[in-house]
Amino acid sequence: MGKTRKKTTAISRSEKGPVSAIYWVSLSMVVVIPLALSTSLYRAYNLPKFVLLIVASSALLTLLANRALESAASMSRHFQQLRSRHVKLVCLYVMGAGVSTLFGVAPAESFFGSKYNQMGLVTLLCFLVSFFGLIVGSGFDEARLKLVLGALALAGLAVAIFAVAQFFGLDPFVASTLYTSVSAVGTVIRVTSTLGHADYVGNLLLYTTPLAAGLALSRRGRARILLALTTAVSALAIVCSGTRGSWLGLLVATLAFCALAIPQLSDIRAAVTQRLVRQAAIVSLLMLVSVGLISLVPASRSIAVRARSIAAEGFTGSGRTTLWRDAIRMVPSYAIVGAGPEGFRKAFLPYKSKELVHISPAINNESSHSAYLDAAISFGLLGLVLYAAVIASTIALFLSARRRAAGSRMRIIYTGLVSSFVGAVVHNFFIYDQIPTGLYFFAFAALAQVSSTLAGGQKTSVPPSRNIESAGTQREHIRARLRPVAVSAGLALTVLALWYSINLVKSDLQIKEAFASAEGGDFERVVKHGEAATEGPAPTDTYDFFFGSALVSCNYRMKPVLSSGTDARAQASVRQKALEVGTMHLGKWAARSLTPDLDNQILAYLALFAGDAAKLRAAATEAIKWDSNSYTNHWLLAEALLLEGDREGAVMESSMALDLNPGSLEAASALKRAGGKKPKFTPEQLMSRGVALSIAGKLKKARRVLLRAIRKTKGPLPDGHYALATVYERSNRFADAIAEWEVFMKEAPARAAEEQIAARIQSLRDKSVTKQ
Repeated sequence: MGKTRKKTTAISRSEKGPVSAIYWVSLSMVVVIPLALSTSLYRAYNLPKFVLLIVASSALLTLLANRALESAASMSRHFQQLRSRHVKLVCLYVMGAGVSTLFGVAPAESFFGSKYNQMGLVTLLCFLVSFFGLIVGSGFDEARLKLVLGALALAGLAVAIFAVAQFFGLDPFVASTLYTSVSAVGTVIRVTSTLGHADYVGNLLLYTTPLAAGLALSRRGRARILLALTTAVSALAIVCSGTRGSWLGLLVATLAFCALAIPQLSDIRAAVTQRLVRQAAIVSLLMLVSVGLISLVPASRSIAVRARSIAAEGFTGSGRTTLWRDAIRMVPSYAIVGAGPEGFRKAFLPYKSKELVHISPAINNESSHSAYLDAAISFGLLGLVLYAAVIASTIALFLSARRRAAGSRMRIIYTGLVSSFVGAVVHNFFIYDQIPTGLYFFAFAALAQVSSTLAGGQKTSVPPSRNIESAGTQREHIRARLRPVAVSAGLALTVLALWYSINLVKSDLQIKEAFASAEGGDFERVVKHGEAATEGPAPTDTYDFFFGSALVSCNYRMKPVLSSGTDARAQASVRQKALEVGTMHLGKWAARSLTPDLDNQILAYLALFAGDAAKLRAAATEAIKWDSNSYTNHWLLAEALLLEGDREGAVMESSMALDLNPGSLEAASALKRAGGKKPKFTPEQLMSRGVALSIAGKLKKARRVLLRAIRKTKGPLPDGHYALATVYERSNRFADAIAEWEVFMKEAPARAAEEQIAARIQSLRDKSVTKQ
């Protein structure tokens, strides 16, 4: 490759320290925040990231304010990039989110963020501060830009290594059951790494994988090998995530990279090209060997199972297209100011269709699962336009920087940058941002501005001293007076953020203890830790909601006692107290919460345990007002009507619950106790019910229901035989299980071969012989 012109900077010693501080804080944020994880906390993935984000952003804002007011010269030199059209677009986008927060469906939670995601306006403002910090800190120094890019690639490598380790059963932090699921076509492992969900893993790694490839091609020696391995491991982790959107994003990013890079490589002299070809061949050989070794490991079958389940779902994507269809109906209602950050969940309840409920009966979506549709609903159509404009501007600046780059090394780096961003925004059609991925979106927007400046897209010279003098001593005097005020305000904000974060962590530790106590049915300890958690500074219902959930969990785990006697009276007293405590903590928040349906649902559960028919009916009725398509709400109302002796009403409500979710065992029980007739289920509904019974441990009932499903089906039903075989296995009826597996092998030979059902049958035969 040709030599790259070295960028020089005229940063004085007095300027170097403050700007370096801004740079290192900004760099630390994009590296450390995605990796933050603490299993000691209840919100193990999100809270550590949120805490680091608000504390670091507060400190960074203080540094930026200090630098901005230090002198006219520093303001002109280091902040001139903030006057660009690109920066104005990003600021307008965040300002639009602020307006939506003020007029949204739940202003308080839109400002501070929801219970789990914490993606409120506060978080967006922190992203904006980090955006400013990266621009000002990187400034006009190409070496600093390269260091940021290398740090991003290595952060991605850390996420990827953890993801791949999880895929092969090596996880020192969380149980693999949390990211392993059983589908109709087999067991699927979808790694979570340090991000908490496979979708977020795939999205974050799209920002770093093509970038690492570009850096690898721009370097030599050991650095190139390390970055090439980083690319390979990150790509493997994306595959292991089982996320179809990230697979598509990786494909698009690869095509974009090749389209931009191949013509460039053809211009490089032959000797370098030959060396690159040899190194690429070695890396490709290592990847092929790795893939071969991986294919021999049983866990690798999870990828094939995931691909097959995606093919079985077709274009609907687990109901994704149905969700989009329902969500699009919301756009006219929220076209002007939007529902506010994270306001989708509450705003969506009246628009949720029964078809979507049938696909996912127990889920209330917190997002439309599309960043673009979310922008239209959360921030209005203007917010969507600004979001798209930021994306377009970022891509345009990267491409412009690539065209203007002085050397081939920087051009290939810019190729990696633009390919990464393109891959991520393609995936954003199917996913929504969390703290780490949202931070990277703003980081790449900042890097686009820095790249454009370095490549000559914007003048970077320091204004002559006479221009500074012309500003007048009065302006400098005002600046000097404002500086201590701004710095003091920034320090106060940092202290406030630190205090808030410490107390959030304390509350989270307490609520985790409350849930641990609930597992053992220890009501007193649940109340002790729950009350301590709600005494924290959280200005929303976050910990009141978690406290109520812990009370419900505790009630479920209390050992049943006789209907009379001292123990029964004591338990009734405990359950009545749980209802009182829950009402006190949740009642005040229900109308202002992002989850009013769940708040009332929790109160209904507590009333059911306490046997309070009036409060149960009131809470269930209110929950239905918010979400009329929740089978749980209708079942709870049916229980209230049963307690009041209204059997006809109970039959109607429990029938509605079963219509929404045929697999609901609770609704079926309520219908039976009300004297209603069993509804006629389709084979698919019977399958759903049989699987639900199996998961609940009711194996005899599951067997009967699954047999009915198989008998009612005209033609093959491999999923039914699969489910029935597993029920027989769990019941130690090995001969029956073998018979069902043999039928499954005939009806789905490809799947049977992939999941090694023949070996499973032989194992069952061995167990059968041992048992005899």
